[in-house]
Amino acid sequence: MVIAQDEFRLLDYYTVLRTTAITQQVPMPQAYLTTFREMLTLRKNPSNPIWYSTVSEKQTALLLDAPGIMEEMPEQLPWRKLPLTESGYRSDAEKQPGKNNGVLITPELFAPLKPSADATEYANASMGAIALTLNPLEKRLIDEIAAHPLLNSKQLVSLTKATPQNVRPSLARLSRFLLVEMHEDKYIVADKGLQYLALVAGFGKAVERYARARGWGKGFDTLLRHWAHTQEENEFFLHLAAIAQKRGHTLTWYSELESRLFYRVSDRWHSFMPDGRGTYVAKGKRHEFVIEVDRSRMSNEKIRRKFTEYSACLASNVMRGAGIEELQVLVLTTSLGRAETLRRTILPTLRRLSVHITTFDRLRQSGADAAIWLKVEGSPNEKQDITSAKTYCFDCFNPSKR
Repeated sequence: MVIAQDEFRLLDYYTVLRTTAITQQVPMPQAYLTTFREMLTLRKNPSNPIWYSTVSEKQTALLLDAPGIMEEMPEQLPWRKLPLTESGYRSDAEKQPGKNNGVLITPELFAPLKPSADATEYANASMGAIALTLNPLEKRLIDEIAAHPLLNSKQLVSLTKATPQNVRPSLARLSRFLLVEMHEDKYIVADKGLQYLALVAGFGKAVERYARARGWGKGFDTLLRHWAHTQEENEFFLHLAAIAQKRGHTLTWYSELESRLFYRVSDRWHSFMPDGRGTYVAKGKRHEFVIEVDRSRMSNEKIRRKFTEYSACLASNVMRGAGIEELQVLVLTTSLGRAETLRRTILPTLRRLSVHITTFDRLRQSGADAAIWLKVEGSPNEKQDITSAKTYCFDCFNPSKR
């Protein structure tokens, strides 16, 4: 019997039991799990069905589902070890179970819901059942989809460093639970997924308050409206993540929604609204940066106003309170001519901002860690030739400064 502090601690115990059974290739041990709060109800009725049974995979009264022993115990354990080739996946391409952190994964071992369960059973599953049945990879995937909306399965494979054989069925299972939904081939968190995340984060049923705390406002409508814009941002951060992995550096990535700040200084409201924000750490040095994806549709006045807000935010206590004294703005644009227009527009607004501009073509040809960036400096009347620029966006990419 296991008595846990709350449902999520209960899930931790359940995961330990499952993992041990999988590693040893033996059946799930018979155990009964509940919480302290449920235990208190036994004072009135000891037969209350408060126990989650690992045998029947249902809530039951204590030992109600145990058949008991009707004969002598055999000399050897009566179960057989699970063959490595046995799996509940239906398609031939998925018959070989994958591995996740060295642990054999099969649907039977991880899911109280049987692989044969129809869509109605998955869709109607309670939050408690979902919390108990999701495996570690599925939890990681819903967290990544929430933090970085509109990634496809291939991009999620790259982000999680898992195998496609594990990621695809996990995404399918999250979809059957109605936790995530697809737009074309990209994933976002569904309404039921928001309820699950709010519950896990300790917000209970206050889903809207949780969404506001994450910066999502009314949802992901903005990202869906600006589809191509969002894809460019995601591609850049995934590319930078691959660079960080290769070089042994660290990247923290905040999506467009979670990068936004609205704050008040001297009775005036300010906005900080980049297309994405990140922290790149290399050899102990932090590079705080934001991304601006320019597709030649924003007016010069709007660009100037946006960069003025960047400078104001950096000068305020909002950034300094978070330990950010310097901020780099990396601008991705369509052409060399557009880059020069942006440079002239941005220059009068700069204070302590460090702004670097490059084009989508140069980024795809050479990579973000190459000398492809035009550093915005000088006077508005001084023309810079971006084709001859030999500038790195971060010092750690410059071979002479390593």
